[in-house]
Amino acid sequence: MDYAQSLVDAGLPVHRYGGCFNNREKFSELTRAELNSFKFYLAFENSQHCTDYITEKFWEMSLNSGRVPVVWGPLKRDVEKVAPTGSYIHTDDFQTPKQLVQYLLYLDKHDEEYRKFFSWRENPDSRTITLINSMSTIPEKFLCDKLQKATQKKVVDSVPDIIYGNERQECMRMK
Repeated sequence: MDYAQSLVDAGLPVHRYGGCFNNREKFSELTRAELNSFKFYLAFENSQHCTDYITEKFWEMSLNSGRVPVVWGPLKRDVEKVAPTGSYIHTDDFQTPKQLVQYLLYLDKHDEEYRKFFSWRENPDSRTITLINSMSTIPEKFLCDKLQKATQKKVVDSVPDIIYGNERQECMRMK
């Protein structure tokens, strides 16, 4: 919330929706034309630097919806492992929120530069094709396929313990 506010303070016009803003229902009332007018989506996670913690904010609300995700929270290296190359903007690439705002405002006025964030759709490389195929597979089938192809088998007593266990407690705390 603090980083998002710092972007607003630096001059970025931001439409705010969701539970944090007590207006979750207003987002569902937006027309398709209104939704399609948004070029960027602040894909900000609830925790910072949690290993492999990338949610629907990045996938569904951004990439799959035709918006460029502006990512805060996960480490850039984690995003690089799973995202199509050149498909997102990471806040860690900017020294200050003002620099990020200047870049976003520049992209908003320069369509040719903005469109480069969609080249992964227009000219996908083999890695991106694999990512697109995995995104189109329902999560349960994707997990089942991955488990069946695993070369090493491991019995897990509790998935929540793995996700929320002691070694990850620092990631689960709201900051």
